Amino acid sequence: MKVKHNTIIKSLATLIVLSGVSVLSSSLVKSAGAVSYQDNFDVEFTFNPTLNVTLDTNALTISDLAPGASAMSNALTVTVTTNNIAGYELSATVGNVSNASTDLRLSGTDSTNKFQMIASSGALSKGYWGYTLNNGTSFNALNVYTSDALTLNKTSDESGTASDSYAGGTTTSFKIGAYAADSQVAGDYTNVITFVAVTNVAGGGGVTNYEMQNITKSELATLMPNVGDSIQMVDNRDGNKYWVTHEADGKFWMTQNLDLCIGCEGTTTLTSENTNLTTSGSGIYADSGYTSSNGVITWTPDATAITSGRTISGTTVSGWTNNNNEPYSAEGGDTYYYTSGTTDDDTGTQATCLAANNNDEEYCKHWHVGNYYNWTAAIASNSSSNISTLYENAANSICPAGWTLPYGRDSGNTATYREFGQLFLSAGITTSLTATSYAANGFTNIRTAPLFFVRGGFVNVTSLDGAASYGRYWSSSVVSASNAYLMNFYSSSLNSAFYTYIYRYNGFSVRCLVR
Repeated sequence: MKVKHNTIIKSLATLIVLSGVSVLSSSLVKSAGAVSYQDNFDVEFTFNPTLNVTLDTNALTISDLAPGASAMSNALTVTVTTNNIAGYELSATVGNVSNASTDLRLSGTDSTNKFQMIASSGALSKGYWGYTLNNGTSFNALNVYTSDALTLNKTSDESGTASDSYAGGTTTSFKIGAYAADSQVAGDYTNVITFVAVTNVAGGGGVTNYEMQNITKSELATLMPNVGDSIQMVDNRDGNKYWVTHEADGKFWMTQNLDLCIGCEGTTTLTSENTNLTTSGSGIYADSGYTSSNGVITWTPDATAITSGRTISGTTVSGWTNNNNEPYSAEGGDTYYYTSGTTDDDTGTQATCLAANNNDEEYCKHWHVGNYYNWTAAIASNSSSNISTLYENAANSICPAGWTLPYGRDSGNTATYREFGQLFLSAGITTSLTATSYAANGFTNIRTAPLFFVRGGFVNVTSLDGAASYGRYWSSSVVSASNAYLMNFYSSSLNSAFYTYIYRYNGFSVRCLVR
């Protein structure tokens, strides 16, 4: 087995703009005995940083891999140097940039003679391969180009000096491992691993700095052309980063719970330019808190919605009531319901996730619990009493502009309105749109790549219930003035929002998508 490698280096220019100081702009200034002319001027400087990537070997090779056995390759040391103060980002992906693939193939044979890419972190299974950093024993999948599955983000602040700008180079050790099937075609299996280094702009943020607001499905398809591709994107309302994945249902889903703190310091005003707000159809709610000026809708959340007043301490929730029609959200804190995906072992600690995933903080964000929202808050309203028709779907949400809550169902039981069901069916989690039992390995797969649904529990008036046992997510679909559909899953069964509904005052997790 051989793995070749390519190196691609990209350098992003940093633009610095200085403006001249002026008293008056483009005007004559008359003073005692003299007339002078003053004007503003702009001076622009473009800094093109140096960036270099060196590899200490020409190939990663596993020699004489035996049937039914696993083995490790030699180590590859990747060294990156730059004089850019903001640092760089290094990513590794499978396949050439223009012709990506996710498996090791035997040259000259059909596609059945291959090693499958490992689907999630952990131990290798027979017939799979993956990468490990710094001689670790836990393996990860390398996604296709732009997916940033391996991301080493080296940053410093804007006041950094040459000593912290990585001019001396930083290195990482990279290996691959493979586990052969009991019966497999003999030969050399090969693929290409492409390393991409990009200099960050001031303040950090490199190739993962895509903005979520108003991005189109076609633009997402360009960034993530293949099912399973993932990138991190930025919500410009508070600067939070979210993983987004091209799922098998053909849609682009957040694979991380929404963590928007409503009304908190650091969160910008919520408008139709940054939030999924509209004034048409079911987007008009009684006492919604909306104003409109020059075509821009602004939502001013009721004071009761302020997330900072509702925090979770252990299993106790402060500041919550069971009023259906007032928005509430609760801060889940720095909690991660990570699972290895092999047993019912969800844990609320980031440390467990980091230990199993090469201390990759960004990857572990998949399992961050985010915030809990009642349905009124989830649909971005100060009162949801006016949206009460059975199977109606709320048009608005607290999702970023261009994103939306998933449908639960509609009056005609149309398949396209069962979006949780479509997602689970396409990912092999269930065997039908209305299934309440898992397909083979369904419980494992719903909690790991590429879905990463979290069993964060739910807020039931003043208590946090079912943490690490239940995952509950709001849909946009209405049952009555007091109930809405939700997706609910736990170890023995799940419901994709086709059957299950509950009181709107409950606090659940939120996932957004572009359909």
